[in-house]
Amino acid sequence: MKVPAFRLALALTLLTAGRGLAAQEIPAFHAGEWAAEFTGGNWNNAGVMRFFSPRSALVLSASGSFSRSTATPDGGVESTSTSRALFLALGVRRHNAVASRVLATTELGAELDLNRVKTRTDAFGGPIYRQRQTNYGIYGEIGGQYFVASHLALGAVASVNLTRSTGRSESGGPAVDVSGFSLSTGLRPIRVTLYF
Repeated sequence: MKVPAFRLALALTLLTAGRGLAAQEIPAFHAGEWAAEFTGGNWNNAGVMRFFSPRSALVLSASGSFSRSTATPDGGVESTSTSRALFLALGVRRHNAVASRVLATTELGAELDLNRVKTRTDAFGGPIYRQRQTNYGIYGEIGGQYFVASHLALGAVASVNLTRSTGRSESGGPAVDVSGFSLSTGLRPIRVTLYF
């Protein structure tokens, strides 16, 4: 049976490319190497990672938001609201190869979440509502990554967080202080990591 030359060439090219990718399935990490990542889901954030050993890296993640809105109901008084939020997390991540092109990751760290809201009911010194909340605590993550290219991985991660919350609300009367602890779990279904 004759095999057309272009089919043979295509088969050899794909075989060679596959072997090349197999040889680079998971890059060999080293101390001093960097990576960047984006995580989506309940908590969208971006981060940087720096390896301090072939399997372990320090990870800094951050996200933030700022919004300002003005509303004037029909015949009502103008209301202006400003909201600010900042989230920071610092942890140590461990990487372990578990299969072809697949890494398992575990991470432990600390996090800080600051939220501030201010609402003024008119522009002439009317009542002001203020709320501030600070959350800080520790977290643990278990995740996995699949290398779609030699230095690009897609993954997901599940987390558990132990958080201490403190806050204060003020609206013209006596301030109300709140505090407490919470234990929560979460899933971040999208994590894109670029190693370089």
